[in-house]
Amino acid sequence: MIKEDMEIDLSTLITKRFSSTTKIDGTVFDCNLTCGIPQIMLRGSPADFQDLIDRVQQLKVILTDFHWWFDALLPNLEKLKESAEGKPDIDWWQRICHYNNKGSGANMLLGWLTTFIPYTMNNDGQYIRACRKCHDEKLGTIDGVNLSDLEESITQTDFYLNNNGNLISMKLIAGFFDVGKNPTTSALRPCLGWATAVPSEEVVAKLYCVKFKNGAPIEEVTRIIEVIAKEGGKSEHQFDFGSDHMFHVSLFDKTAAWLKQNEHIEEITSD
Repeated sequence: MIKEDMEIDLSTLITKRFSSTTKIDGTVFDCNLTCGIPQIMLRGSPADFQDLIDRVQQLKVILTDFHWWFDALLPNLEKLKESAEGKPDIDWWQRICHYNNKGSGANMLLGWLTTFIPYTMNNDGQYIRACRKCHDEKLGTIDGVNLSDLEESITQTDFYLNNNGNLISMKLIAGFFDVGKNPTTSALRPCLGWATAVPSEEVVAKLYCVKFKNGAPIEEVTRIIEVIAKEGGKSEHQFDFGSDHMFHVSLFDKTAAWLKQNEHIEEITSD
């Protein structure tokens, strides 16, 4: 797409390959040469964006302490609506990440995208305004969002699953999971998704009876018990019959699988 915008074929002049250049070499070079966002596909109708504008206007009436955010956000929502109507403001689109329409490589967001990021979290877990004063050599003092302050857009909510009277602590995880790529156009888009999961500390351990082989070294018995404890297992009862060692223990599946392969274990059965 960059090549199509050039009056002369500078692209071929700059990117001409050596005879030894591989496809991977060429792709890496092209990626490093490419700068900016060549094309954007806006999803949503003008009516969708008008509805969004109307809802923000209603929120201004209810949440009076947030006028500083809504007033900055609304002009950009109007620009998105105009683009959906087929009247894109190219100069505005070139200011997504930068205050002016040229530049790259900055470690801060300075463009209109910052108006969609009202808050970030500090090291103390407190929410603070994301836009802060920063100094630019050409522009002087300007509001911007430090890229290092951006968090992953995933939320986790605890809930209990009632499995026939057995309550299991779980998490509902939702948000932006990944980036998808169109196989035909190579266009990128965020991938939304959700999943349920059992927190690692809540994975249910099973009760096993573990029997060591006759004559298993006490040092090895002690080492295995320590490994079980390190992996989150819990010894319930331990029996010693001379050189025989047997105990009941709560194990997670991965630990039980490891024990079954240990040369000093004679038998492991689930109770």
